[in-house]
Amino acid sequence: MVAEVLELGMGMSLVTSFAGMMWRNHMDGNILPYRRWQYLALQEAREIMQEQKEEIANLRAKVRSLTHECSSEFSRELEDEMKEKGEECEALKREVLILSERSSMLRNSLVASYVGFGVVVGGIMVMSRW
Repeated sequence: MVAEVLELGMGMSLVTSFAGMMWRNHMDGNILPYRRWQYLALQEAREIMQEQKEEIANLRAKVRSLTHECSSEFSRELEDEMKEKGEECEALKREVLILSERSSMLRNSLVASYVGFGVVVGGIMVMSRW
């Protein structure tokens, strides 16, 4: 890397980089012939970087708008889906309640049947002994 030493007052010195040298020479108006191609390369790179920054800004704006559109559309779909799932859940809760009532009713009738059967069998056994 090419560097240049600038003498400052009181014995202090400052080392500048190649880019700093090119900028200083450009500001002074003297671009040396052997540095001309380097200066042009730096200018071209600066222009490319600026174009890329603009392109990135445009792409970010586009992504932001698409994200906003998709998120609002996605949220509407989610709300509709949640309503449907909520309705299904309520319907299933009602069905579970009905089935649990039927189950308890059948269990009670089965227990009553066993008790009745036991009473009848017991009665028959008692009568057969007498």
